[in-house]
Order: sequence, then structure tokens, then C-alpha cells
Amino acid sequence: MYLQSASLLGARAWICTRAHAVRIWLGVLVAVGSLHPAWLAQRAVCGLVTCFCCLTVLQEIASFEGFTSPWYKQLLFIVLGICTFGVLFLVAKWSMKARTALRFSKCPLQQAKFVRVTLQDGRSSLHEVEVLRPAGTSTHPYLSPEQHPDLLAEAGFPLQERLLEYRCARYFYVDGSDSFLPVPDVPKSFNSQLAASAARLAAANEPRVLEDHEWQLTDRQQRYGSNEMAIPVKSVAALVADEMWHPFYVFQYFSILIWVAGDAYWTYAICIGVITWFSIITSALETHQNMRRLADIAQFSCMVEVLRGGSFKQMPSQTLVPGDVIAVLPGTLPADCVLLTGECIVDENMLTGESVPVRKVPYNPSVEGLAYDPDKHSSCTLYGGTMVAQARALGGDYADLGISPSAATGGVALAMVVRTRFYSAKGQLLRSILYPRDSSESFVSDSLKFIAVMLVACIGIFIWAAVVLASVGAQPTRIVVRFFDMITIAVPPALPACLTIATVFSIGRLRKIGIYVTGPHTITLAGQLDVVCFDKTGTLTVQGLELQSIVPVNNGRFEPSSTDMQQLPPDIPRLLASCHGLAWLGDTLVGDPLDQKLFAASGWTLQDKQQQNGGMAAPPAGGSGQQLALVHPPGRPDAGASVVRRFEFSSQLQRNLVVVKLPGSAGASTTTPAEDGGHALAAADAAGITEDLLGAAVPSLGSVHHSASSPALAGVAAATTATHVLYVKGSPELIKTLVQGSSVPPDFDRVLSEYTREGLRVLALARGVVAAGSLPEGAVKQYSQQQLEAAVPLELVGLAVLANPLRPDTSGAIQALQKAQIRTAMVTGDHVRTAVSVAHLCNILPVGRPVLLMDAAPAGTIGSSPLALSVLYPDGSVNHTVSRAAVLPQVMMGELECAVTGKGFDALLIPPYDQELLQPMLRRGSVFARMSPDNKRDLTELLGSGLQGAGPGCPKLGLHVGFCGDGANDCGALKAAHVGEQVAHISGCCLYLASGTQQGRQYHMMPCWAAPG
Repeated sequence: MYLQSASLLGARAWICTRAHAVRIWLGVLVAVGSLHPAWLAQRAVCGLVTCFCCLTVLQEIASFEGFTSPWYKQLLFIVLGICTFGVLFLVAKWSMKARTALRFSKCPLQQAKFVRVTLQDGRSSLHEVEVLRPAGTSTHPYLSPEQHPDLLAEAGFPLQERLLEYRCARYFYVDGSDSFLPVPDVPKSFNSQLAASAARLAAANEPRVLEDHEWQLTDRQQRYGSNEMAIPVKSVAALVADEMWHPFYVFQYFSILIWVAGDAYWTYAICIGVITWFSIITSALETHQNMRRLADIAQFSCMVEVLRGGSFKQMPSQTLVPGDVIAVLPGTLPADCVLLTGECIVDENMLTGESVPVRKVPYNPSVEGLAYDPDKHSSCTLYGGTMVAQARALGGDYADLGISPSAATGGVALAMVVRTRFYSAKGQLLRSILYPRDSSESFVSDSLKFIAVMLVACIGIFIWAAVVLASVGAQPTRIVVRFFDMITIAVPPALPACLTIATVFSIGRLRKIGIYVTGPHTITLAGQLDVVCFDKTGTLTVQGLELQSIVPVNNGRFEPSSTDMQQLPPDIPRLLASCHGLAWLGDTLVGDPLDQKLFAASGWTLQDKQQQNGGMAAPPAGGSGQQLALVHPPGRPDAGASVVRRFEFSSQLQRNLVVVKLPGSAGASTTTPAEDGGHALAAADAAGITEDLLGAAVPSLGSVHHSASSPALAGVAAATTATHVLYVKGSPELIKTLVQGSSVPPDFDRVLSEYTREGLRVLALARGVVAAGSLPEGAVKQYSQQQLEAAVPLELVGLAVLANPLRPDTSGAIQALQKAQIRTAMVTGDHVRTAVSVAHLCNILPVGRPVLLMDAAPAGTIGSSPLALSVLYPDGSVNHTVSRAAVLPQVMMGELECAVTGKGFDALLIPPYDQELLQPMLRRGSVFARMSPDNKRDLTELLGSGLQGAGPGCPKLGLHVGFCGDGANDCGALKAAHVGEQVAHISGCCLYLASGTQQGRQYHMMPCWAAPG
């Protein structure tokens, strides 16, 4: 809760030395968040850390213990509490062990009315067990559970279900395991139901077949409960009653009593009492408001078109369970769903912080596989709490199934519910907010240690004072009063109240300069940060990329770079125009900003399925009736190309792929040479090549020996025999492994390193021609992405070079942190050379010092080391022949910097762990490149309290870690860090970096934060 931690803001700075106090104040800049007021209202108190993944509660639970509540123990507890003047009540309130020992008796879990849940970190809580009648099998045709319980039990009919709700998750008692087991996020039989439903729907195009798969509706209704996220909100009076009995405040009451009874310090006692109650009431009001806002965000209900009993029925969203089929309409989604038919444009800003709408495509077993996972297969998953801006599906209005006219407009997109309640993405986010990670060194425990030390010192001094007072004839009662008075002086009772007021004023001061603190409890931890990790793009650098140039590749050689599409081979503008996931939302083109930049550079026009269906464009000649989009040069829809398959970009695969059907490519070429010339002219016309240029390059179109020396004619020659073309773009080092070696220039690595040394981002562009008869019939539509890449030879066609400059104030912020002896590191998904270059520019890496590069050893390498080590020198040269015995000591001594790739990071985490390599990486690594979202999270855990679920021998540094990022791919690391900071790109407002623009004013935040220290 926020009360205890927020009310104890600066005590660690008060306890620590003056030098460390400077770090405390400087650390405040890491703890505070910067969110636009409108966004803050939407996310309430805890929109700071967003995540799609929530650790399974069962992994955190150490044990379940059953208890009953005998009446005689309850009576004895009340009597003893009265006899001890309430002291026993306070002890029971503060100690879970004491409360269970005094009021409850232990019993088997099968008979328990209460269960004590103990977590791995030692925290425990007591919860009541709810007894339910089992669904489906609870009714026997001849036997009554009340009259014949033994016979029903022998027949295998369960008489009751025991339900435990803990931390918004549901647990059912299982006899075989003699424990409470959690209800899975996704039902175990869901994947088989989904695969069968997708196959039947594809074959019949009839929603009724989706109900043919047998699954127990009533069983899932009981297992998962009502689809609502109700967060209980205590009243202000209840919060005050809970807070007023906190040990710190009880000590204050005791101190006030001593001052009044012993020395009549009425004025001081009244002042302390007023401050104390002002602190209690203020904290209770703030907590109540925060929880009320959070509850308002969590609570959502609407009417949903649900397929039940062979027709669509309007039902409340609370009735949804996993397996239900619903019609997707514009508006907020009530649960996580997997899209079965149609396409949707979804705004996921509420969950991810990304302001760019994303396009969702139907689930395809050949693409996603049969092991569907809503977190991994996000391209076909509609997450609860997000906003559907547009939902469409051509054909099939299903009017005969009772669907409402509003749902049938433009066709119906169907989806299957996969997760409900707190198991959904929104629910997992709320669970992480309600039950945050507990710090191993909490401020309260440190404060109690400090108080204990002061008490010991006070007792020692009192023994001397008591001897002196007794020697001068003081009364024993006077000596006792002086003893308690000395305790109240040694431990200042006004400390919590004063710190709460300080917190309120500090948050107000930060708000005035556009900084919004959503987690006051993190301020204390921020004062102890040892390392801060930064994402690169959008955090250290400006938001967005600018296309600097295209470097074409022809016959395995680099050609001069250019941005003029007329001077580039026709495959490049067609690739840039088609290889993306963009879609129209009204008159706005939405999708990834990088894809938008590349598409705009192509100069082509995009028409998606909705526009084509509205008569804006006709499919090109020979086009597929299942085309997803049509791209064409401006004003020439007849020269367009149809996108028939699309594989969205994946951070794991580091690439995306589309299958394009070219005009005039209906099948195998069985034409005469003269007809081939006609097809060549048509293909050239489609590619935007003039007839004069074609005639100059190829004097005789009637000749079967066409010249392929011109880059433009390479695409023409391919188009004459191809049925489809694959276009791929992604990371250069990965695309290099996919394409044919003959298409890769010999100086590929050198040219790539030159661009990355300048801090530029590079994408590789490749194509693969599907000739007639080269693939089995239907393979283009049925093959997975990996199968297509393996079956179709790919060739490199160019490099796209993009610039992403630093923010003007990034270097100053990094230097300020380093001056405070806080380590800084960059964790990015970019190429390692690009990351190293940017790290030099922003002072994360010192200029002029060599860098040790740690990458995974190539497959088949002989040797025991999982890594390939090399040294990058300041002049750009690389030494690949280095020994670990020589370079690792230099890294630990600071003579070499350290940069690690994602593959190298993965290789180091394979047991048995190589401590000789892991320790330098964790202790001295400053750049981590090509890191996936899971890699970012794992690194944050390794630097902190240790990797979750790691085997013995996995190291942990025990540092206090902060992570600063701006996108959904950072959410795992933001949650794993002690302090997570999210940059908000709204109205130019920026979190954490030294300056941000808001409401037309420029604020320099770093001096404001550093000055008070």
C-alpha cells in the first residue's frame, strides 16, 4: 500500500551520510514519472508500468495451511484482549502468526474454513474458503446429495468444490494433490477447441459449426466466475481505522501520553497530535481516491453479441467465459479474444502506452501453430480493455443468426474469448498494480532496525542516568517517567507525520514543472539506485526515424545509394510499399511509424480491402480474390500488386514478410518469345519503367536472350515467369543468413559497420521469386513463414538506412547520473555497432576506449566457450583473435568496455552458468544490443534480486535497478525493476530526460531535481 511507504519518504536520507544524501535527492529524478494529465486520469495511480506478462501467483506461494475458528478460542481471545487493555488486540493485528495462534486451530485443507497463504518471501495472509456445489456433475438423476452423500461419493460424483480467491486469482482444492491449485489463465482444452473451430469455419464459413466442439459451459462458468474485475475499495473511515493503529502512530500516542502525564507538555503534545492526525487523514484520503480511480478503470461492462444455441444473442459481458464466440464491434473489449475472421484496427494505448493503432489479423494455425499463446501471438489477439476503432470482414453478414444490424455493417468479424477477469491482459496489469513486487530491503524494515539501534543506545544511557538520579534521591516513579521520556526523544515520534507532509509538498513541486508521480512508494527506492538501464529508440533518441538513403544491391554488388525511387530497381519501391502492416482507419493511415516512413518514401498508394470493396479500386489483372491490400504507383491502379499473405513483424524473428501477386502472373509461362515480349512490356509498365528506357536497355524484345544487366530489368525478367514474389525486411545480420550467399556483397560487413558506427539504423531488404510450378499447389496460402523462406530462394536487394538522432539533452542527463556514481547502461533491440555508436555519443561509453563485444559462438564452433569474443577499437577495426584470459581481466579493471548481443546473452544463461563470463557482463556491461523483451526483463532481474526460476549457480548482483523505456517491449523490464520509468510521448512531454516541452514551455528538470540536494 502507498500509506506506509509514501509516509516515510526521506528517512533513509536522514539516516545515511551526507554524501549518500546527495544520491538520495538525485535518485528522485529516477523515481518520478512524467505523464500527461489526460493520460494520468486514464491510468489512475499506476499506469506507470505496463505489462502483458504477470508472474503466476502459484510460483510465488510457498504453502497453504488450513484453519478452523473454534468458538471457545474466539471468546478467550476477546477476554484476554480486554484483560491486557487492548495490547493483545494490537499484537494480533500486527502479527499474522500471533493472530492465527490466538484465534484459529490448524486442520487439514480438506476441512479448512480459512487458509493461510504464505509467499516465498515470508509474507502471509489469511483468507476464507468458499464452498460451491460442482457444476454439470452435481445433479444425479436418482440420488440426492443431501440424502445419499456416501453413494454419490463412491460413484465418483463430487459433493462440493472448495474455492479460494487470493490476489484476484481463483484456486480450487484438489484431493489428489491435497492442495489448492490455480485455475489456468487459458483452459487446457482451449487450443484444441480453437484449432477445430478455425478449421471448421474455414471449410464451412458458417458460425454455427463453432459450437460443434464439445466443451462444458457450466463448468467454465464455475471455474472462471463472472467476467468482471471488482476491486474492493475501503471507505475513508476504514482506512483511517487501519492506519491509526500502525506501530509508528501507536508509538506517537504513547509519547503524547508520557508528555502529558509526566511533564504536562500540553502545547507540544497537541501539536504532535494534530500533525499525526493530519498525516493519517491525508494519507487515507489519497489512498481512497487512488483506489477508487483504479476500481473505476477496472470495472467495465457492456452488451455483447454472443453465439449461444446456434444464434447470436445480446448478453452482458459478465457472462462471457473462455470459448465463447462473439461478434467484434467498435468499442472497448470486455475480455481477451483471438480473432477468427475479419480484420480489426485496435488502439492499445491503455495497455502498452503506444499511441499508434495496430492491425489485428485472423488466427491461422499454419502461421501461429497449434500451440496458441495470447501473449506470444499478439497479431491475432484482441486484448481486453483496448479500444476497437474499426472491425470489418468482407462477406457473411450472418443476418439469419440474429445478429444486430449495427454488428452486421460491413460484414462481421468473429472472435473467440480466450481470457476473462483478472486473467486477461488488463487484469494482469491490475494485479501487478494491486500486488507489486516487494523489495528485499523495504524502508519500513530499515526504519525498524534504526529504531532498535536507537533504543539499545537509549537503554545504555538510561542505566547511567538512573544511577545518577537514584544517587540524588529521585523517586522511582520519576525515574520511570524519565526512562520513557528518553525513549520518545531518542526516537522522534513526529518523523512519519513530517515525512508524509514532505511527500505531499515534493509531489506538488514536481507537478508544477510537468512531472507526475504515480508511485510515491518508489521514491525511497529511487534514492538507493545503483544502476539505470535505458532503452534507446524514443528514450535516449528522438521519437521516429528518418529515411536517409537506400543502398541497392545488384548481382552481389552495392550500387550507389539514393532516395529517388525512379533511380532504384523496381523491386525496392514495391517492397517498401507492400512489406508492412499498415491499414486505413477512415482517412488516416495507421501502423508502425517505421513502416509509415518507408511506405511514404516509396511514393505508392495503398488500398486495403475495405476501400476495394467500396469500389475505389478493382483488383489487378490476375489478382487473388483473397488479397489483403493493393499497392500501386500514383494514379495507376492497373499497375498494382496484390498482397495475398502477410506475416507481421516479430521481435523474436526480427523480420516481417509479405507474399505479393504481380499483375499478369496468373500461372506458368507457356507463351512464345513474341508474347514474352508483350508480357515484359506489361511488367515494365507495372513497375513504372518507360518504354524508351526499356527499348534502350533491350534492343530486341523478340529475342529470347533478354539482357538482365539493368537493375530495372531484373524485376521485369522475374515478373515474366513468377506467380508470386516474397518480400522480406529485417535486421541485416539475420537477413544475411536467409538469403543466397551469391547475392550478398563481399564488403557487406564493412559497409554495414560504417553505417552503424555513425549511429544509423539499417534494415536489410530481400525478395524471393516464386516461379510457376516451384511450389506445391496451395503452398503460398498454407505454408508458414519459415516454410516459405526455406522453399523460396531469397536474394538481397538492398539496405535501408535510417537516422535516429539523440535528444539534445540526453548527454547531460547521463553525465549527471554518472557524476552521482550511478551506473548507466543501454538496452536496445538495435544492431550492436549502432548501439555502441549511440552510447559513445551520449557518454554511456567513454570515447577512445576499446569495447569487448560478446556474441554467441557460431554453430558448429569447436570449443567450450558459448561466446565469440572480439575487440572493437576506436578506429573501427575489430580484432577477432582474442583470448578470454587476456581480455576479461581488462574488462573488470576498466581498461575495456563491454557490449553484449542478445544471442550472446541467451548463450550465457544456458546452464551450467559460466561465471567467468557472466560476472564481467553483469558488472561492467554498458551496452546490450539485439535484446528481446524477455532479454530486457531477465537482465533487470539478474542485476537485481536474481532471475526468476533460475537454477543453482545463476548469479545475482543484488543492485537496486531502474529501467527507463517508452514502449510495450519494455514492459517486462519496467515491472522487474525496482523503479520503472516510462517515457510518455504525449504533447512532447518526456519523462526522466533532463528537459521536456509541455504547454508551450521548456523546463530544464535536471537542475530542479539536483538543486535541493
